Amino acid sequence: MRDSRADKRRAAALIDRIDGLRCVDCGRLEMARTTEALTALLIAVNARYKAHAGIRVTSLPEALWE
Repeated sequence: MRDSRADKRRAAALIDRIDGLRCVDCGRLEMARTTEALTALLIAVNARYKAHAGIRVTSLPEALWE
């Protein structure tokens, strides 16, 4: 696997096409392991409590990909 800036930009462009989502560069690809763990945690919490819990990253600058 590689961590190419061009690949990140392509992924960011796809994410930006979805209303309400915004891409945040969290570093190297190996950080995906943490994201996957958070996803599993949120699925378990939402199933247990019949909720719609989520995570929001705040206080970021407007332009992340310039």
